[in-house]
Amino acid sequence: MIKRYLARHFAGSPLGPLQKHMEAMGACADQLYPFMEAAIAGQWKRAGELRQAIIRQEHAGDELKRDIRLNLRSPLFLPLARVDLLDLLTAQDEIANTIRDLSGHVLGRELSFPETLGVDLLRFVERTLETTRQAQRSVSELHELLEAGFSAQRRDIVRDMIKEVDRLEQESDRMEIEARHSLYREEKSLDPVDVMFMYKVIDQIGDVADCAQHVGSRLQLLLAR
Repeated sequence: MIKRYLARHFAGSPLGPLQKHMEAMGACADQLYPFMEAAIAGQWKRAGELRQAIIRQEHAGDELKRDIRLNLRSPLFLPLARVDLLDLLTAQDEIANTIRDLSGHVLGRELSFPETLGVDLLRFVERTLETTRQAQRSVSELHELLEAGFSAQRRDIVRDMIKEVDRLEQESDRMEIEARHSLYREEKSLDPVDVMFMYKVIDQIGDVADCAQHVGSRLQLLLAR
């Protein structure tokens, strides 16, 4: 009974588009590893192509974001506060925005990363992307929550998934420190301006994981209300 009731009232809700928006953020994030791999190898044409793919996914996410905001103005019946959904949308959106800016800094200066730093950066990026993927899986559970009538059991499943996002983000923090140490050991032999941008890129890779954690935090608040 509850499933039919929710399905009938949520047919036009923004929950599905919200999940699609997070999928677009995930597709954007998936371009980061091959982009950094190409940049570290000095394959700038390939890096440019991958940056264009990042921008396309970011724009696709922006279109979904506009549609969701417009739909939230209509008198929909929702078990979730509009402000919470908008906060979740904003947190998701920051993933692609950060990756867009990061890739622009790398490509704009054609940053030539030292070999040892490149190895640490790719490990760091991979762990960061594991964090975004886990955040995406957490958001994908919104549909199951709806189907289950937001049951306590399903909420617990999502909370456990959010805890995993936090754990992965903490591992990403540790790898960020390692990447900074690698750069510090090499910085005297590098162009000072490039070094400044390299530190910025390391920060931004960490910011991607932070954005994924913010998505989990918004979900957690959403479930608690």
